[in-house]
Amino acid sequence: MAVRLRKEDCVFVVIDVQERFMPVLDRKDTLLSNIKKLVMASSEFDIPLMVTEQYPEGLGRTVEDIDMLLGKHDYIKKDSFSCFKNDEFRKALSEKGRGQLVLSGIEAQVCVTQTALDGLGGGYEVFIAADAIDSRKPLDREISIGRMRQAGAVIEATESILFYMLERHTDEKFKNLQWIVKSF
Repeated sequence: MAVRLRKEDCVFVVIDVQERFMPVLDRKDTLLSNIKKLVMASSEFDIPLMVTEQYPEGLGRTVEDIDMLLGKHDYIKKDSFSCFKNDEFRKALSEKGRGQLVLSGIEAQVCVTQTALDGLGGGYEVFIAADAIDSRKPLDREISIGRMRQAGAVIEATESILFYMLERHTDEKFKNLQWIVKSF
């Protein structure tokens, strides 16, 4: 049976999109554009949003382009690669009572993959916004996408994820979703 994303059962997770990573990323413009869409959609569709930062004292804070769009969200400072190795993350996620995760962020082959694998191992349905994750090297990103797919994660484009939030173009939020998709 195909796994389908359900807006009432998902949480968007933005992993470690921090200042020091940006200059070395392969596709940073695409990454930032698509994460902005996810962040905006989380607000529009009342989807819980969690944002992590790996060692912000050394790697900087969440980039300003994303930070300025963040509305209500859980902020988690972490020192582990997998978000699931962080007690605060696990507790905040558990309190949401949702069974699906949409992952975005960096680096694909480290924090994103380890979080995806641990999420799958913990019984979550995991969706990867493939055009909203990045690495320094394109091959690392591609291999990690394959690894996550192999483990059972669903690989999607950001726009596909966003359109799961609606069932038809007559939905009252369709125009808002179109604006989000076209704006970034």
